[in-house]
Amino acid sequence: MEAVERKEETTIKRAIKNNGSPDAVLETDEQCSYFLTVLSVHKQASVQDSDQDSVQDNIQDSGQVAVVRYCQNQRSKKEILDYLGLSMHTKNFKRNILPVIEKQWIAMTLPDKPTSRHQRYLITTKGRQLLAGTLE
Repeated sequence: MEAVERKEETTIKRAIKNNGSPDAVLETDEQCSYFLTVLSVHKQASVQDSDQDSVQDNIQDSGQVAVVRYCQNQRSKKEILDYLGLSMHTKNFKRNILPVIEKQWIAMTLPDKPTSRHQRYLITTKGRQLLAGTLE
């Protein structure tokens, strides 16, 4: 077992070194009842994180544009989520439809009854401008 642990430790240390990250700190007690590994953040991690955020924003924006495009005809929440390949779950609505409504790219056909089973969503003028590339 010790040989496997040493090999894993060597592999991890090599990967950290090759990545240019600070060395890991390994701690344990005298009884070896636990061990704690501290991996420090790479000095360029903040740049990578902001790049990841940018990529994530672009992916999310393209999904939102797909919703707008799909809502050129009236669509139910279920139809939109099915189109996106998602289940009828509140979190999917909040992540994928609600932001598009908040940006006023689509609107509810029954704004006074947001939870109505007859609720549909339809593209707005602002949404048409987005698709036409003329949104200011």
